[in-house]
Amino acid sequence: MGKYRQQAAIDLTKWWSLSDSMQKSVRSPDEENQAEAEYSAYKQRCEQKPDSNLSRCAAAIFEKNRHEDCLKMRSDWDRKWFLGRHDKDIQNEKKALRSAIKDVINRCKPTNGVPR
Repeated sequence: MGKYRQQAAIDLTKWWSLSDSMQKSVRSPDEENQAEAEYSAYKQRCEQKPDSNLSRCAAAIFEKNRHEDCLKMRSDWDRKWFLGRHDKDIQNEKKALRSAIKDVINRCKPTNGVPR
């Protein structure tokens, strides 16, 4: 049974690679450049780190905003250029955003009337 699963994984990888190359081949050179530019932009935003001098609350807000932006940019790229390509990443980003929202709630609560 393990041999069949391994072959299925190989076949799926081949199909995905073929699908990827076919998707790219239907794009014009200008579209390919635009897709690459949008890809680079969302990668840069998704990997951006907060300044180290931010308060815990400000860092939590930064992370929440980054996850919101990343989710939107990645979803937009996926819809526009390659539907379904980032499904797993998009689901992970949704989870990260939910966690970031909880962090904002926990880290930005006023303590004795003073915001953190």
